[in-house]
Amino acid sequence: MRFHDTRHTFATLALQNGVDIKTVSSMLGHYDAGFTLRTYTHATRQMQDQAAETMGNFMSQMI
Repeated sequence: MRFHDTRHTFATLALQNGVDIKTVSSMLGHYDAGFTLRTYTHATRQMQDQAAETMGNFMSQMI
């Protein structure tokens, strides 16, 4: 594993575990959080499942 690969892993795992994007971006030394999102993060299956559950819960409360 290359050092750069650990940055991708760190960013993805940090966001997956609730660290906000501005903090992750700052920790990686980025000025723009959008750059961090575009470059260093990846949507994981767990994140997609959690988003679907969150929105499902929200929608079921609206009915």
